[in-house]
Amino acid sequence: MLSENSKLGLRGLRDLLVTAWRLSPITFFLSLIELVTTVMMGLSALFISWFLQALGSGDTSRMVVAGVFLTLSVGLPSVTMVAGVNARVLLMRKISLEMSGRVLTLFDRVPTLRIFHDEKAQTQVKELADQSSVMGMAFNSLMNALQGLLRPISILASALLIDWRLLFVVFASLSFLWLGKLAPKWSEQAEDASAPFSRRLTHLQSVVGRSSAGGELRQHGKTLAMANLVGRTGFAWQHPHYVAEAKENGVYALISAFYLLVSGVVLFLLAQDVSAGKTSAAILGGAIAAVISIREAFGALTWSITSLFQVLRTCGRYEWLQRFVAEESAAHSGRERLDGVVEAGDRVGFDLELRDLSFTYPGASEPALSGLNVTLPAGKVVALVGENGCGKTTLANLLSGMFDPTGGQILVGGTPLPEVDLAWWRSRLSAAFQDHVNFELNLGQVVALGAAFDQGGSSSACEASPGDGDATVDAGSAILSTDLDPKAALQVGDLGVDESVILTALSRAGADSLVGSLPQGLDTPLGKSSGGEDLSGGQWQRLAIARALARKNPALLILDEPTSAMDAMAEAEIFENYIAATRQLRELGASCLLITHRFSTVSAADLIVVLKQGRVVEVGSHQELLARHGHYAELYQLQAGQYQ
Repeated sequence: MLSENSKLGLRGLRDLLVTAWRLSPITFFLSLIELVTTVMMGLSALFISWFLQALGSGDTSRMVVAGVFLTLSVGLPSVTMVAGVNARVLLMRKISLEMSGRVLTLFDRVPTLRIFHDEKAQTQVKELADQSSVMGMAFNSLMNALQGLLRPISILASALLIDWRLLFVVFASLSFLWLGKLAPKWSEQAEDASAPFSRRLTHLQSVVGRSSAGGELRQHGKTLAMANLVGRTGFAWQHPHYVAEAKENGVYALISAFYLLVSGVVLFLLAQDVSAGKTSAAILGGAIAAVISIREAFGALTWSITSLFQVLRTCGRYEWLQRFVAEESAAHSGRERLDGVVEAGDRVGFDLELRDLSFTYPGASEPALSGLNVTLPAGKVVALVGENGCGKTTLANLLSGMFDPTGGQILVGGTPLPEVDLAWWRSRLSAAFQDHVNFELNLGQVVALGAAFDQGGSSSACEASPGDGDATVDAGSAILSTDLDPKAALQVGDLGVDESVILTALSRAGADSLVGSLPQGLDTPLGKSSGGEDLSGGQWQRLAIARALARKNPALLILDEPTSAMDAMAEAEIFENYIAATRQLRELGASCLLITHRFSTVSAADLIVVLKQGRVVEVGSHQELLARHGHYAELYQLQAGQYQ
């Protein structure tokens, strides 16, 4: 029985062949010629027998014909193989770039973050990454596998035409097919078993390469222990493959011994017939050549079948990824674009209503949010507060459409969020998250990334089917075009954002001093690993806030723990700038959502929503909540006491 990935891979093979033909028709044609010459090579034993028979009988014409076929069956495959292999190596590089671009495009088209939290999706993606070389070599491996399958078939026909007793040798060789059935199964089991360790190894290798991790490990005296852990994890990753290979080699040895036994008996009987004059020496010579060919062809058959199934599984994982993205896009195919955001000066905001909203992460047993009923009014600064792990960031991700609720609804201006054009909605949002990315670009570019929404990114997830091969091909080719100038590819432009917009955003985030302190101002490259200027955690966070504040007139501005890496004075300064920056947005009706577990920053908010263990426990202004002497007042007094 074929596995799910192998079944999907059958469809993926068509796409692979079409891609190979489109990238290099000549290589595709040469590969077909190779398949024909492979069949001829399998018939070489029969041609040897014919040649020896003609030689023994003195039939010159038959000897010439047999000699021509024998020469072609031996020499032609060598010629076509050299030309075909060289062409396929070049094609392999093109396909590798093509498929890498397609995978990147598919990731770009995933409209939500589900792919990063779904266990099956993570396993499929990791195994696809581990087999990335197979994607590049898929066409080459497929052609090799087909050659490995066609040669035994032609040899079988050749053997039966030489002497019927060679049928027993063929039957003995079929035991290699049994191994060919078991080996792919063992290989896939090994891939599945090793995937979790592969993910952990990737994480550990990325961690130990960081300066911060190096300092902490040295502080605790655990550098050797971490090195051992990396080594053990690497062994655990490869161990299932070692076991699979040991099984395969053991069974292969037993089958080979059985094959040699049967072949020896058949050749012995043929030799006796030659001695008794019952058959010719030409038949024995052809039989010996056939036995050798059968042994080589069927011995390699296991590798051919294993290679073919590996290609099928890899193509299947890619096909699965395409379907996953297509399903996610279909589930977010809303086309509604709400009135209100067209030109500067229009009212941009909408009331955001949460109706019995709940969410549980994939694979989790307990909900992160449960039964939320609250309205976030337009034109207000709303603070979402609570202790760590109460669901604040999860709610921010739900509001931005990064996750789908597992229960209840989010209404945007009265319209359910799934009915809203997701790309349009995100173009009306801006956000800075606690786990922000430190983009190692020029200073100006780091901020400019947040200034304008890229309609070619997430929008495509809603406007094109990821299952559309042509669309994916075009996007993948565009991302990794071999016609790009390497120097130009390394020069990221200013992203089409005016310098005044960048400077204003930096000022609002309290990061304008960076422009004067850095040697090249806005053009200064940032990031130690990229050879640029290194920044502190607080400075990177200010840039993340500036990136969020660079968006013009967003309907919803989300700041998730925006000052977690700053001291109290810097935090107060940032929040003052934040309130000033949002005053104009509030007048236009925009909502501003401030997420924090630091209660000292939220007193100026218009509305405070208090979360506890994934539930809304209190809603009101700062003074109202203090007067109730509830959970908010308790936490506020607790934190206030820490600063006294």
